[in-house]
Amino acid sequence: MGKRVKYLDVAKFIGIFCIYLGHFGDAAGYAYSFVFTFHVALFFFLSGCSEWLSTERPWKQYFYKTFKGIMGPFYLFAIAAVVFRCVLDNSYANVGQNLICILKGCIRNRFFAGGLWFLSCLFVVKLCFYILRKLLKSKLLILIACLALYLAAQLLIDPKPTIQPHMAYNIDSACYYMIFYGLGYCGFDKIHTLFAFDTVCKRVWGGILGGVSCAFSAALFFGKNVLYVFGSNVIVYLINCILTPCIVIFFVLSVSKLMQDVTLFGEMGKNTLYLCGSEYVMRRLIPICLQTVGLNIALPSPLSAYLYTFALLLLCNKLFVPAEKAVFAKLRFF
Repeated sequence: MGKRVKYLDVAKFIGIFCIYLGHFGDAAGYAYSFVFTFHVALFFFLSGCSEWLSTERPWKQYFYKTFKGIMGPFYLFAIAAVVFRCVLDNSYANVGQNLICILKGCIRNRFFAGGLWFLSCLFVVKLCFYILRKLLKSKLLILIACLALYLAAQLLIDPKPTIQPHMAYNIDSACYYMIFYGLGYCGFDKIHTLFAFDTVCKRVWGGILGGVSCAFSAALFFGKNVLYVFGSNVIVYLINCILTPCIVIFFVLSVSKLMQDVTLFGEMGKNTLYLCGSEYVMRRLIPICLQTVGLNIALPSPLSAYLYTFALLLLCNKLFVPAEKAVFAKLRFF
């Protein structure tokens, strides 16, 4: 199909907002813990939705396009982050170590520019999912295979990727998040049909599911996961690790549907690859620029963290993204 859906772009904006906000730690208040319950799963889910919408391609063409569109920018963003940090710290002591880390795909939690691991992990997920689609054909079988990879990540890989990611190109994390990519791919047509709201039944069900997901997300925001009323054994834990982010994802999609005509949100959602790649540099550079004119950034409340996060995204979208697009166009990454 190769078409864009406006509310998916808005959902991507909400996702990148949560990623930026999460990197401010305790300054974000309750939102700090909340965003980490779903924001990465949200992006893999949305990527799966985009996969469903994309045009079918032969393997070589798919690999080339995926590598050029994800890994090309990944390497540039990672090297730019290393150069920036060297200048910032006035030290080149860790350059070799950082370059090795880049060659390994910026393993999660082992590279200082935290958001970049997602790109290499997404690359692995997309290639693996392409193979699953070609081999299995049936959506049910694809979901079963994705679930098997999720269970392998939770039960067989040691240490668990959720605790200590350690595999090159985040293969262990890819196994864990494959289920959300698969759910996005296999479930998007049903969500999109529901969100047409062209019948009374769809409007009623949309309202009920949206209200339930809103209430659940509100409780989760304040630290209460109501799913654990069913206990806390291993089986409940494994189910909740999938179900919790999925409920919040549905809430995000419902909100995004309501805000799908907000052009600014949609524009930033389309630019999430650039915003993700620039996050570390922007987060460090803007306070330095303000300090040079005598201004200091203070985040005395969660509200100030939310506003500052939005300001960072807006500045990055207006200042960095156009320049990055021009560079990538020259290098023919897109």
